[in-house]
Amino acid sequence: MSCIETSPLWLSKKKSLSVAVAVALGSSTPGQAAEDDTSELVIGRWKNNIELRYLSDGDGNYRAQLAGLIPFRETGNSLTYVDARFLLGNDSINEGNFGIGHRVFSGDRRWILGAHAFFDTRRSASNRRYNQLSVGAEALSDNWEFRGNYYYPTTDKK
Repeated sequence: MSCIETSPLWLSKKKSLSVAVAVALGSSTPGQAAEDDTSELVIGRWKNNIELRYLSDGDGNYRAQLAGLIPFRETGNSLTYVDARFLLGNDSINEGNFGIGHRVFSGDRRWILGAHAFFDTRRSASNRRYNQLSVGAEALSDNWEFRGNYYYPTTDKK
């Protein structure tokens, strides 16, 4: 799969262009798993999803991202997964996000309810390291998405 994205948040120029190339080793979307005629998910239905992206603004600034969602436990109506992302840029900024999450279908299978916890780390262009922990919850349906997150900085103020 490949796509073209415009005006990413990390670029402030109007003439920004970023190209994202995703290399998917499967799909981790609940919609694909729910297309089956059965009322329950089948073990092994959820697959690893690995993406590699290259983002450029056309002025020599670029970022490369490797992201992966790896399911490691499934039941008939739930999924537990690991989510990891790494971002490298030519401007000395790098970032890593490491998390674990759990999602479950509601009884009528109209909603997916989930929770997750992450550790995030980022090195700024001035070579300062910032770390934080986060927890979140979500409720997802075909028509609605509700998400909430709490962030707790762990880096000392200096």
